[in-house]
Amino acid sequence: MRQPVFNSYFGALKSAALLSEILDMQTVVFGERELDIVEEGLSDRAGDALKFSDLGCGNGSFTLKTARRFAGKYEGSTFTGGDNNSALIKAAKILASEHPSNNVRFIEQDIITDDLELSIGVADVIIVRLTLQHLDGVEDILSRIYSAMKKGAMIFVIEGVFEEYYEPKEDSIYNDFVDGMIEFYRRVGSDYRMWKKIPALLESVGFSGIVSKKTLHTPQNTNNGDFAKLIIGVSVLINSLFSDIFPETFRGELENYLTDADKSESKIVTTVIRGIKE
Repeated sequence: MRQPVFNSYFGALKSAALLSEILDMQTVVFGERELDIVEEGLSDRAGDALKFSDLGCGNGSFTLKTARRFAGKYEGSTFTGGDNNSALIKAAKILASEHPSNNVRFIEQDIITDDLELSIGVADVIIVRLTLQHLDGVEDILSRIYSAMKKGAMIFVIEGVFEEYYEPKEDSIYNDFVDGMIEFYRRVGSDYRMWKKIPALLESVGFSGIVSKKTLHTPQNTNNGDFAKLIIGVSVLINSLFSDIFPETFRGELENYLTDADKSESKIVTTVIRGIKE
């Protein structure tokens, strides 16, 4: 099974800073609405002290947002973020030190090869966010996760719905960005259609109670500056690895387009898919 593709291409980046900044912005732009759906799925657990495990946590920004969202609602809960990228785990620990809490920890962890029972065997809630799209052998990975989980635990898989990013007008520069992003995924071997496959894969390894809900993120329902910053950051990351995907003038043109929220119909759609181990 392949490791996350960014590990293979990480050497082409000067540092973890750009990738970490993008992960921060993904949390800012997507995170609140995604956690709304997670909270819906946990509605019958109100008041319980829960153990959360965020697999493929990156720089930890979403783990910390999850902790801030649920620590008060589920008093006594704990939150663990794991990732196999040592540079990102280092960044997560630095980020956590700026927002100290005794209920959050970060560990270096490989969901393909490590003994998952040590980390998620006691977890009540497992979150796998924007990670499986970058891996081969996803059914085997989900089977490993399912085997390590305790009965009654829930998994929430979050993936991007790339086909619904497109604007209605065909000549939109934002649509050129979406085309470039899909081409980038093809080149690095990631699966931008993973969101379609997850429900059936969850069922095939034994999960029940599978529910999928989409979240819509636009310049209008989030801070437009944050939305634009995320999109520009992704285009810069892609260009740093494959300079032929976007033309030299693309960044400036895209930035001008995105900063006009009334003109732009740009959007990002993610889906949150829940499964339960009965």
